[in-house]
Amino acid sequence: MTYILRDFKVGDPRDAELLADMWNRSDEAWPGGWTRGIPETGERVLERKRKSDLLAMLVIEHNGEIVGYCDLQAQPGQKEVTHISLLNVRPDHHGRGLGKMLILEMIKRTIDLGYRRLTISTWPGNTKAIPLYKKTGFFWVPETNVFMQNYLPTVFSLPVAKDFFSRHDWYSGFKRDL
Repeated sequence: MTYILRDFKVGDPRDAELLADMWNRSDEAWPGGWTRGIPETGERVLERKRKSDLLAMLVIEHNGEIVGYCDLQAQPGQKEVTHISLLNVRPDHHGRGLGKMLILEMIKRTIDLGYRRLTISTWPGNTKAIPLYKKTGFFWVPETNVFMQNYLPTVFSLPVAKDFFSRHDWYSGFKRDL
């Protein structure tokens, strides 16, 4: 299966329709449903994305359909922090490493944009996502529902680490209790 990771085309009505379809087909995976009974439309997606101040919007495309989405925003009031505000993989594509692909790219984007920390949050019962977040370097902040922080952008910015990680894949060697 071929998956293509790319930027969402903000002004493109076709991309907006494809993203709306992904949300409609992902409804069952969200507590209470993503759409709350009102099908998502390309028009509404287009309007929201045009008004957003996101740093990055990524999609994963497969056979002409969008099957994954992730966006990144600056964390208000914290100039060195980005936040993954939304991450979704269509349920019929779960278990194929697409969430990991999106998160790893957002870690890279955080570094490239000069930020030093990345955060993410979810609901406590999201048993598919929490282990993935831990595997990609996030740590659960104590006494929060599920607010997690990732300091890899800081580590990868250190001069001694840049050289090492240019030669070694951190993810393949990362071991951690989940």
